[in-house]
Amino acid sequence: MSVLLVVNLDLARLAAFAHAFGALPDHVTPDELVQGLRLANLSAWSDRYPNRHPGGATPSIDLDAALEALDSGPDPMAVLRTARELLYNCDLAHDPELTSILSRIIDRAAAERLRRLS
Repeated sequence: MSVLLVVNLDLARLAAFAHAFGALPDHVTPDELVQGLRLANLSAWSDRYPNRHPGGATPSIDLDAALEALDSGPDPMAVLRTARELLYNCDLAHDPELTSILSRIIDRAAAERLRRLS
């Protein structure tokens, strides 16, 4: 099984979508979501490829810029793909809160996708 590294921009978009569509619990900020998902993704990647180093610092996001990008219309399919990659590629069994947040994001993105198709 291969593990994909999710790029920082996709993590920022996912967090901005979660924030804009109310998928985050009150005690979790978009930045914290990005940090947690990035660390889980890097951990899974490092476990799979122990002799390779992905490089790059753990990102912080510009939430205003990410929310501004959503104003032009979030791409719910991109959010669904990113969330699915994270669920399938990261070992989130040890973090039920991240798993729950990703599940809520998937639900909201799917509902938004269906709303747009109507």
